[in-house]
Amino acid sequence: MSKYAKCAKENGEIVLERVLIADNFFARFKGLMLKKSLNEIDALCIEPCNSIHTFFMRFDIDVIFIDKNGVIIKIVNAMKPSRVTPIVRRSVQVIETQGGFCKKKQIEVGMLLKTIT
Repeated sequence: MSKYAKCAKENGEIVLERVLIADNFFARFKGLMLKKSLNEIDALCIEPCNSIHTFFMRFDIDVIFIDKNGVIIKIVNAMKPSRVTPIVRRSVQVIETQGGFCKKKQIEVGMLLKTIT
């Protein structure tokens, strides 16, 4: 059964309405591969995770790396298909969103991003 959550900034503003939690091998492996698109309220949260790839993907994504305290430690904006991120030390969670999401919602490194189940 799929688990979903919401994501909010530290001030409580909900920025993602439906975040699929990928916390087992199969869900992490499948990720967003072969999806045709992703809308701006949906995202994928992969945990544990410190690096991702975009092989077999059809669209750009923003990639948000988060540490154990919920602090954003790295953002990759508009990552193209068929790419691999470097390993991000201290990252325990990655949120994949629609490309351009972080700029639109003013998500930046150093911010706290809370997952609300």
